[in-house]
Amino acid sequence: MTTEAFYPKVEFVSREAIENNAAMLIRNYCIERNLKEVPIPIPIEDIAKYVGYEITFDDLDAVIGVGTLAAIDFENNYIMIDEKLVPENGGNKGRYSYSIAHEIGHHRFHKHLIKKPNLDLFDDKPTDNKLFCRNTENPLAQQKPSIEIQADMFAASLLMPAQLVKNMAREFKNFETMYNESDRLKMIRTISDTMATSREASEYRLVDLKIIPSKEQISDWEINGNITLLVS
Repeated sequence: MTTEAFYPKVEFVSREAIENNAAMLIRNYCIERNLKEVPIPIPIEDIAKYVGYEITFDDLDAVIGVGTLAAIDFENNYIMIDEKLVPENGGNKGRYSYSIAHEIGHHRFHKHLIKKPNLDLFDDKPTDNKLFCRNTENPLAQQKPSIEIQADMFAASLLMPAQLVKNMAREFKNFETMYNESDRLKMIRTISDTMATSREASEYRLVDLKIIPSKEQISDWEINGNITLLVS
């Protein structure tokens, strides 16, 4: 049995639709907050508040199950974050923000799918309009259920808006130098530091937007001399 069996089935949503949904949320948030420019880093905690959720913290390993990073309670409007992710507790700011954005993705796309009575996604106990996530920051991770892939893609789109990332990338004059590991890492660090996202999430976003080559593309270049056209 695959992990998909434990999750609600979701309809296909295109990358473009997910990108547009995140962009619309940012646009509406800026209008509501009377902001003339998109704030960077994205104020994810305030966006969670804007869409109607209070962020709470707990030892989710103990409360829900080992490895649970975040959860969303649709009925009581809580986004629950594992306390070890909190930056003030020594957690990584990027992973903390990503987990919140991931749960907002579930709110935007999957709230209607979670109905009482439901099954706990990990141990088959009854739940109450909640969705528990053991999310990583790789939207394309193998054996990840579709509902989690969609939330991951939304999180990346929300925290690292495509046009802003592409504008930053244009400051790197020669995109072919992205096949040089030091230049590639410099680009990843630039996005990570500016957007307050983790290195891992920043790398996946840049690869997804075809701004930097994937490790597989670098290997192809090293072996065969093939260079994949990146954005310009």
